Amino acid sequence: EVVSNISRNTLGGEEAQRQQNLSAIAAPNNNNNASEVKILKGSWNPKQKDSYSPNQVVTKSGTTITWINEDNLPHTVTSDKTGLFDSSIVSANQKWKYRFDTVGEYEYHCTLHPWMEGKVKVTSVMEN
Repeated sequence: EVVSNISRNTLGGEEAQRQQNLSAIAAPNNNNNASEVKILKGSWNPKQKDSYSPNQVVTKSGTTITWINEDNLPHTVTSDKTGLFDSSIVSANQKWKYRFDTVGEYEYHCTLHPWMEGKVKVTSVMEN
């Protein structure tokens, strides 16, 4: 479940979605402590503003994030810090999971499309 601290009703259309993507908080569900990030359709295009939804996630340690590739082309989810995490190729309609156990900020990108960037912030307690 993804919870936003910005109401969709306060902004219109694409701007509301963009703001929601920027400020979303990943809230682990009670069953499996997981959250999802979508790799958006058309992310291969450098002119597209958003590639990941949400593109910035705040979550507590121990959460597993699942990336779902909704684009028609393959992508990766690769840590900017070498060797920390790398999904390898995530084909269209495929998923990749990674569990974040250590508090910190984790920036990532797609190695095939380096303009695609996202961030996961892991805290010891859930921030509001």
